[in-house]
Amino acid sequence: MGADLASRTELELSKEMVKMGAIVHFICPHDDVTGVFDMKDGPNFTSFGQLRIPGLATLSGGLKIPKIVSEIGGEFDFCLVDWRMIRFCVKQLKRVGLKWSLIDRGPPAFPGFLPKIQKLQWRNSWHISSNNSKLGFVVSERHGDLVRRETRFSGKLVDIQAGVPDHWCDSADKKEPRGELIFCYSGAIDRLRGLEEIVRLADHIIDLEIPSRILVLGTGDYAGEIKKQSLNRSNLEYLGVISDPDDVEAILQKCHVGIMPMPDKEIWNISSAIKLPEYLSKGMIIMGKDHPGNRRGQGDFYLLSEGDWVVDGINMISNLLESGKWRDISCKSNKKSKQMTWSVQARRLLDCIEDTLSNH
Repeated sequence: MGADLASRTELELSKEMVKMGAIVHFICPHDDVTGVFDMKDGPNFTSFGQLRIPGLATLSGGLKIPKIVSEIGGEFDFCLVDWRMIRFCVKQLKRVGLKWSLIDRGPPAFPGFLPKIQKLQWRNSWHISSNNSKLGFVVSERHGDLVRRETRFSGKLVDIQAGVPDHWCDSADKKEPRGELIFCYSGAIDRLRGLEEIVRLADHIIDLEIPSRILVLGTGDYAGEIKKQSLNRSNLEYLGVISDPDDVEAILQKCHVGIMPMPDKEIWNISSAIKLPEYLSKGMIIMGKDHPGNRRGQGDFYLLSEGDWVVDGINMISNLLESGKWRDISCKSNKKSKQMTWSVQARRLLDCIEDTLSNH
């Protein structure tokens, strides 16, 4: 149950859960389900309308959820509730006897008055959960630490991280780059994500006369600037929004280096970016700023830097190319991704739910 499924995480997890025999039903806004669900092998849904006015969208949609919960809640064993929605339906969930947990894909992170108000609501949602549920889901261990530090939640927190489709991990044989090194950034193109560093990377590569291209996929408030800068640089290509996952996979398949430019700030430290397992699934080397949100564990394929990641990263890539070990490191990258698939995350999620139900 949620107000925003834009991250794809809930959708991908639900598809894997259905494959494992679970019956999954979404309660969510109309816009989140349009063109998304394949009713033959995916989850089912009940949708509701909401205003498109910032600050009122969640309120207008949330007021409709109690009636839906009252009508269909009794048909299910367990409910995962987005933190934005729990204040509207906690009474109805209790009334129909439906056990539930919060699923938190991240607190409000961007500056401004409205996010400050939302941060208060986020804390209150975890307070509600602390009084009613002993289990909650976050995106990373650091995210869980933040929840414990800023709320009164004392139950079990389980990190369900971003994943990658299993089949993406099956076709990633990468030979040593020959002729041209292809870098890629795939994801939201926002100012706060450090995307201006990709322009600097393009200039640095030109200065060093390294044959290469940088591909940028996605959209956001900095996309116009990236597009503008790409017009003046032969090695920087802005591909816009690639909506078909198969097309994204095909692009990543031909790339050698995945870029993680997000700076070392709390918003990114606690995150779990989908782009990381997608890069790894294609045997890519990871380049960017070194902090917990830009890596998972250790590996030779992480060429990250706490300092100037553009300069340091290119130096490390040059050394790797000279070592003749690129293919070996690429294979390790792909192997790591198989621990991060959506099926692995969905199994972890289902096991926690089943354990909770069996202990009541």
